[in-house]
Amino acid sequence: MEEGDFLGADTFLRDQVSAAEPAGGEALITALQNLGEFYLTQRRDMEAAPELERALGLAEEEFGPDSLAVAGTLVHLASAYDGIFRQEEALQAANRALMIIEQAKGSSPEELLPVLDVLAHAQQEQGLYDQAEASLHRALQLSEDLYGEKDPRIVPHIHELAALFKTEGDYLQAESLCRQGMGILESALGPDAMEVADCLVSLSNLYRAMDRNQDAVEQLERALVILENAKGPRDKEVVKVVKSLAALHKRLGHSSEAKQLQDRALGVK
Repeated sequence: MEEGDFLGADTFLRDQVSAAEPAGGEALITALQNLGEFYLTQRRDMEAAPELERALGLAEEEFGPDSLAVAGTLVHLASAYDGIFRQEEALQAANRALMIIEQAKGSSPEELLPVLDVLAHAQQEQGLYDQAEASLHRALQLSEDLYGEKDPRIVPHIHELAALFKTEGDYLQAESLCRQGMGILESALGPDAMEVADCLVSLSNLYRAMDRNQDAVEQLERALVILENAKGPRDKEVVKVVKSLAALHKRLGHSSEAKQLQDRALGVK
């Protein structure tokens, strides 16, 4: 299969399921899990759920209801449920997975981090913000223990926590975390890394929510320079930032700058 051949991958994985059907057992469980996980990567959650539900039932029979194989399937199933707005089931699956992993592996970060991320999202979707905050704090602490406090791999956990605080209206906490994550990325990857540009866009959106529009402009202007240098002026992401800048300048009453940016965005075909 060529890279990006999603139809070919779908067919291949379904063929793997069919080939494993006669013998069943671990081979069929693995094939179903692979197919379900593939659908998750394609955001085809409605198709992922039944494959993972079947894999879960077989894994419970094959390995026992408290096995790590069951826990792994539950994590992916929780993601699928979340994507099709079955939030209560997502929360139940994630909580069960966490309980199994804690009993089997103690506090191993490698095993706990994926389920804590899924659990926190399910908790947020249910409006359980205090529980989500606790889960995200725990995930961040585990990632720091695993990778170190200055490693870029902890930044997604920092940003998840920042996003939660933004949702709750705690903008100062969110800003502090955004800047913490961006500082780590700048030190590790350099000030012109694409990941830094993503942080700048997020920080600009936060400032916009805080009605700090001039600060929002400054973050976007820096992000625009990074993105243009990396992708060129006609890239879709660059044009999106240009449009956002135009809207911010309009908010600030900068009519000339807003029109110039709007014209620039409209001129990109």
